[in-house]
Amino acid sequence: MNFQNNNNITKEQGEYDYSIAITRIVGCIMIFLCHYVQITGNPIIAQSSQFFNVGVFVFFLISGYLYGQKNIGRGNVLKWYGKRLVKILVPLYVVMIIIFLALYIENIKVMPMQYLIYALNLQGFWGGISGASQLWFLTALMICYFITPLLQFMRDNINKNVLKVIASIYILLQLAVAIMGSTVLALYMMYIGVYIIGYSVLKYVLDEITTGKFAVWSVVMVLAMGLRITGKILADGTRYYDYIIVLYTQTILAIWIMLAVKFVYQRISDRVNIKLVRKLDGYTMEIYMVHMMFMYMPFCLVGRVNLTVGTVLIIIATVISAWILKKVENILIKNMHNLQLKIKKN
Repeated sequence: MNFQNNNNITKEQGEYDYSIAITRIVGCIMIFLCHYVQITGNPIIAQSSQFFNVGVFVFFLISGYLYGQKNIGRGNVLKWYGKRLVKILVPLYVVMIIIFLALYIENIKVMPMQYLIYALNLQGFWGGISGASQLWFLTALMICYFITPLLQFMRDNINKNVLKVIASIYILLQLAVAIMGSTVLALYMMYIGVYIIGYSVLKYVLDEITTGKFAVWSVVMVLAMGLRITGKILADGTRYYDYIIVLYTQTILAIWIMLAVKFVYQRISDRVNIKLVRKLDGYTMEIYMVHMMFMYMPFCLVGRVNLTVGTVLIIIATVISAWILKKVENILIKNMHNLQLKIKKN
């Protein structure tokens, strides 16, 4: 998959890849924890959010990895774009209609421009609103989808040595942008770069994961985290730490997580509840979309009684809302598909 499950199917060589599905579930849990620890009221626990945020990088890697195994047929680019936009915009619009309505009822002011920003899926550039700030991810994902046909063309038609030069130039540009302080551009170049890594490189990393290969990557990950901690001590708050050290070490950690999940899965696959994995995997997108509504306004459930009760309520509300959102998505997409068929027949 990409984060949106590619029609609820994660495939590798034509078969459902449970290791990727499990990785996506792990990434979803990490994102949930990334936001949850920030509302616990404990500043020490809240610090862990910067590591749980690696779930975002995991999602970009998975998305790129799975689209890298597919081909967009000639003449199908516009159709492919259309399907990707539907998968992004349908859940986005459903969630935002609910949030905008709830904010209005709560008498929380929303700037008129915000409606247009979310309608165009540009919230990643101009900031989010309460309960929907996590949806910046969809802006970045839309850009990744937009460049995917170009990535396929480059993969199929450009010499690998030339691609390495292009990749090196891209990395140098991202570093230069980060050093100059163009933070939004530096972030998005990194997110797109992670998607490209998933698309072009990750299949080689995940192929034949031996104990030795896993050990080497584990050493690399530990060194990266050591650099991360050292950087935080010496340069926390600087652009060098926030937009270079953090982003590159997060990428290494995300790759290691994917590799570790597959390494472990290969050895315990016969003990995995495959039905549960499929079920949970099918709702990762929806859980991501709705969970922050219940941590912040307009449906904040924190502090109603105590943190424990609030946590249980958030989990229950998130699961139920994700289930409802999935049902609504399926109905809307099915109706849109049927309408297209009718138009074609006429």
